[in-house]
Amino acid sequence: MSDPKAFLRSLVEYDRDNIPDSLIKKVEPFMKEERMSEKRIEGASKDLLPVRVWVVAMIKYYQVLKIVNPMRETARVMGEKLAVVMGALAEKQKMVREINADLDDLNSNDARLVA
Repeated sequence: MSDPKAFLRSLVEYDRDNIPDSLIKKVEPFMKEERMSEKRIEGASKDLLPVRVWVVAMIKYYQVLKIVNPMRETARVMGEKLAVVMGALAEKQKMVREINADLDDLNSNDARLVA
């Protein structure tokens, strides 16, 4: 804590998307203790309260990622499947346009033959 700016920078730049499970398992019980309550921390040091808030936020972020990351993976897989289906659809739409163009040509030829 000899360099507060470096400490703050380390909090801001913390890799919150890759918090190890082992770290959460160590910190979470500690944060539930009475001595780590918001009221006790604020009474001890108003400067330390934002650090406590940050730690709690990182724990919540970790918990949310446990729910969101599988959904992200599902969305990625479904996006890939959608791209394949959309490619096949575009191909079929092109074929339909070509068939419609051929039909228009045949209809216009028939109209000329009848007239």
